[in-house]
Amino acid sequence: RPQTVFRDISGRVAIVTGGETGIGHTISQALVENGAKLYNTGRRINVLEETAK
Repeated sequence: RPQTVFRDISGRVAIVTGGETGIGHTISQALVENGAKLYNTGRRINVLEETAK
């Protein structure tokens, strides 16, 4: 996976809709890896719970 460069987002809050799979999932991971606090939404609660792990 290519590395994404964000400006300093430590402690910032991000909201991602459709974050359980695909592009939304990848964006969610990158945000968390760079220090953001994440609110992730989607239609399938079981997939969102797995994503949260």
